[in-house]
Amino acid sequence: MDTAILPTTKRSENPAQVRFWHRIGTWLLTWEIYPLLLFASFLRFYRLAWTEFDTDQAVLAGLPRMALAHGLIPGTGTIASIGMANPPGYVYLFLPIAALSASPLVDAIVIALSNILAVLLTYLFVRRYYGRLAGAVAGFLFAVAYESVHYSRFIWQPNLFPFFTLLFIAALFWGVVERRSGWFAVALPLLGLLLHLHLLALYLIVPLLLALVLAYKTVRWRDVILGVVLSLGSFLTYFIWEIGVHFADISILLDAWHQPAHIDGQALSDYLELVGVPASQLAGPQTTLAWLTPLLRWERWGLIGLLLAGFLLAFLGLGWRQVRVMNASRFPEPASPVPAKFSFSPWQRLRDEWSALAASPQRAGLLLLLTWQIVPVLLMTRHSVDLQFHYMLFLLPGPFILIGLLFSQVRAWGDQLAPLAGRFVRLAIPALAVLLVVGQLFSTGAWVLDSMGGRDAHSVKFNTLSDLQAALNQADSLARMHHLRHVYIDTDMYTNLAFTYLAAQMQTPHTVFSGSHCLLLPSPAQGPALMLLGPADTLDEALLTHFTSAVLVDEPPRLGGTPFHLYIVQPLLTVPGSASFADTLSADKAPLTDFTWSDPAQQDTQPVHLLTTLWTNFRAWSAADDTSYTYQFIAHAIGSETGSGGSAVNCGFTNLAPGEKFLVPFAFPLGSVAQPAALAVSGSSSVSQPYVQSYGPFHLLSVRQQVSPLLAFRSTSGGNSLVVPD
Repeated sequence: MDTAILPTTKRSENPAQVRFWHRIGTWLLTWEIYPLLLFASFLRFYRLAWTEFDTDQAVLAGLPRMALAHGLIPGTGTIASIGMANPPGYVYLFLPIAALSASPLVDAIVIALSNILAVLLTYLFVRRYYGRLAGAVAGFLFAVAYESVHYSRFIWQPNLFPFFTLLFIAALFWGVVERRSGWFAVALPLLGLLLHLHLLALYLIVPLLLALVLAYKTVRWRDVILGVVLSLGSFLTYFIWEIGVHFADISILLDAWHQPAHIDGQALSDYLELVGVPASQLAGPQTTLAWLTPLLRWERWGLIGLLLAGFLLAFLGLGWRQVRVMNASRFPEPASPVPAKFSFSPWQRLRDEWSALAASPQRAGLLLLLTWQIVPVLLMTRHSVDLQFHYMLFLLPGPFILIGLLFSQVRAWGDQLAPLAGRFVRLAIPALAVLLVVGQLFSTGAWVLDSMGGRDAHSVKFNTLSDLQAALNQADSLARMHHLRHVYIDTDMYTNLAFTYLAAQMQTPHTVFSGSHCLLLPSPAQGPALMLLGPADTLDEALLTHFTSAVLVDEPPRLGGTPFHLYIVQPLLTVPGSASFADTLSADKAPLTDFTWSDPAQQDTQPVHLLTTLWTNFRAWSAADDTSYTYQFIAHAIGSETGSGGSAVNCGFTNLAPGEKFLVPFAFPLGSVAQPAALAVSGSSSVSQPYVQSYGPFHLLSVRQQVSPLLAFRSTSGGNSLVVPD
């Protein structure tokens, strides 16, 4: 035989590299990986253009793009619920995305992709250490769980927790279970990144310290130095920012930490809701979920029971030899050492037990998993601030891993039974897993279909990216069709930043305004204009239709809620009065008009008594990125039979031209003002701009705004107030 044709192995081939690619090929040929990715992708990508887009999403989409547009270095992230500015890690992560596209949909796609990768990594991680069945159960349950799907369908920094948390836990297993070096240089920077997403990830320092104790022999000095340098380096700009503000955010954090604390079961309740559709999501009769209510309840309690059984199994696995959940072919248990002599010292016996635990891949891995899942929940049981559900996201996909271990172990115990009983267990365990996954898939899929189909009733607080963009595109199109020069966008606290960000893509000149129901109107020189109002602007719409000849031309829809309204507004032809604030505003010659209004959405509220005034603007305020201007008015009724307190109105806007008008309504308690002869009005202006710290050529960007001191209006006749009408 000619030996020249026989295959030969190159000496340059690395056996570890060959095993790695062989393992990848084996995984790719595994059939369950494809439905796993299909379920995860469908639930996270279906109609993702209808992702929620409110204030937080607009801020997170805008910060990286502002940093790139103006050459700024991110100094902070968003504002936390306690009022402190978060570190800027999220902004740095999305700088490359901002360089490629200005569409927030791309950000939402990246969030969804990271969570799909988290599902895949869950399967691969659990399969590597605990076997194929455990990996499949953990991966599928994580892929279709309601909370994991819900928090992967919109832009928010905590939504990245599952992906990076799993990488962090995998790094710990690399050192504790596999006894490889280099893990600490990976784990510590990952913990730093998780702290950028939310400071509550500080609780993960407990499993990190445990891993250090269990695998201290694998930690090299260069790993420590590299890990510390990378971790502290990620906070460098945040530290510089805090020095500039005299550690104001750290003070806020410490103040919240020292608030009176209390102990309750909210943390445990929130943790248990990770595994099933919570009771709060059971929708009304108009939704598909309503038909699945019995299934949801049984499934939720069944999953909670399995999770508790998974915890019990993990505890038993720390000492009971009948529990063998670790992949024994890859991570065999070491032989129990025979002590040279028996020691009566409890410390020596404790040390021997700890050494045996640290040397056991299974026991060390289970202890790490239990520490990750239990310690943060116990620590959060005592809290001084209100707990939010998203605080639990860094514990995913831990609950599903424990359930996967339970299924795998019960299946292994079934193999030890008599043939008939063993066969029953081998068939029942996969069947139960399929039943749970299908049940979760139906319930979570029903929620996705209900939510994206508009069958869930949404309040004015909820707006989708697609609806906001469609409303602005329709306004742009109608303005061009009717040859209108300007579009006014009336916003509320839920849509102001979202509309401000998205309106930058409009072709028609526009002004975004907000405030205490202060209505901005076109000047006679501009001619008719288009005005977009949201469903929360019921008072503004009432003022518009009552005082102007506005015509409703379109109603762009909102998913599951009241539509937007588009009006063509004619200018008000009035005569400026002699009473004016120098170079700023003039009160038009128009009598005070009584207007009584009650909110149609709030049937039990008292009517509001309004006295309306009309003002003509003199100043030009140019548009600038993330810059807003505010006129503040304060009025006191004079010449009335009954006294009354003052009434304040704030008018915020992104830009303003001379000649544009303000319709300013002052609210007084009903019956407190009886046919007033006039109002004494004073006012001031201010400018809000991004807070930027400058250090030579370097400029740090913050989410915080820097508001200029109030500049009081000066009347032409002297003093700070005007009598309207004069």
